[in-house]
Amino acid sequence: MPSSSWKRADHGDTAPPTSSRLYALPLRFTWLLIGIAYFFPGLWKLWRGGFQWIYGDNLQFLFYSQWHDVPGYLPFFRIDQYPLLYRFGALGAILFELSFIFLIFLPRIRPFVVVNGLVFHRMNAVFMRVTSFWSLEACYVAFFDWHTILGHVGRWLFREDMHVVYDGNCKICRRTIASLRRFDLLGRITYVNALDEKALSEHNLLWLDAQALATDMHAVVGRKAFVGFASYRALAARIPLMWPLLPFLYLPPIPAIGSRVYRRVADSRTCSISRPPSPVPQTIQLSPWRQRHVIVFVGGFLLLMNVICGFGRIHSWPFACYPTFDGRVRPQRSYLVMAVSTATGEQFEINPVREDASAGEAKRLPGTISNILRTRDDSLRQAKFEDFWRWMSESDPRLQDAVAVTFYVDTVSTVPEQQDNNLIERKMVYQLQSPRRGEQSSQ
Repeated sequence: MPSSSWKRADHGDTAPPTSSRLYALPLRFTWLLIGIAYFFPGLWKLWRGGFQWIYGDNLQFLFYSQWHDVPGYLPFFRIDQYPLLYRFGALGAILFELSFIFLIFLPRIRPFVVVNGLVFHRMNAVFMRVTSFWSLEACYVAFFDWHTILGHVGRWLFREDMHVVYDGNCKICRRTIASLRRFDLLGRITYVNALDEKALSEHNLLWLDAQALATDMHAVVGRKAFVGFASYRALAARIPLMWPLLPFLYLPPIPAIGSRVYRRVADSRTCSISRPPSPVPQTIQLSPWRQRHVIVFVGGFLLLMNVICGFGRIHSWPFACYPTFDGRVRPQRSYLVMAVSTATGEQFEINPVREDASAGEAKRLPGTISNILRTRDDSLRQAKFEDFWRWMSESDPRLQDAVAVTFYVDTVSTVPEQQDNNLIERKMVYQLQSPRRGEQSSQ
């Protein structure tokens, strides 16, 4: 935060926070939470499906089930037609999910594991139509050593070092430098106190005019020096956060206004000169011991709850076991279908789950229908069917003139080649006569 940077700067320390185990601890908890998200789906596949999940046709049938949910969809490559490939993919999925949480802690292997994870999600998107894990993929940023990566990028973009020379006895200057250093992600700027002759000598900057250094901030690249407002423009080119503003710093009248503002602030800064820099007092630093215990408590609680949900196969928010896809799948699907007759003699069928008319409730419909069909008590089952019909008729104008409705459970094949004639079985489960007048009979 700027306030903490300024507090340190007021006591002579303009450097940003250094590397610390305290900063690494939340990242390690993040790694564990991501690993748990993979581990339990892999464990349940192996526990419930066993080797049959790998060497059988379960994955092929899962493909069919997922493709069936998107009418007309087929992947660019029909992996379902190559048993060796999809069985090898099933084995690879389980091995990846079970080993991820352990392999990410091996530095040399971690990059390959992370790439493998991203490929795993892309393959799921193509062959399983699972595209809802983007938030999990976004968390992969925690696996990269961004300090090292951005350092390489900085050296590639800027071959020469830049030295920023500032007045170390000026409070405003120190605060400015402390703020800039927090956003210096590429690490291609060296900050030098103009009053530190030893530092000037080490960086070959003694050729700069001492009087000018006491008056203005300098940005030096090689033997070229940018002074005053121009030094901020040179700085902006090396700080990614300032890149969007960089073009405007060259457009008139911004340079003239910027130079005037800079000059006014620089000439009035003498009132901000404080005593020589002194070490940062320990009283303004938070106790690392307390911070560590807070992090361990929060991270441990999150881990514990997700482990409990993983073992219990609990799917709820905010703690949950990720979808396991561990069940035995058959190449067929059952739907509730309504055969409707209207007063005008029109007859048509509606599959509520696959209809777009109820898009707002589409995710809850399969569970609602399953709950109705599992009800064993006849009177309660009848009441649920009638409530379901009333809800459907309120949201679909086509049903307002219905005089008879028959509910069927259709079992259809999910095999792509059988889509034109995929009805396997039809079973009547309920009949509603004269629904507009409230006269019902059930079978």
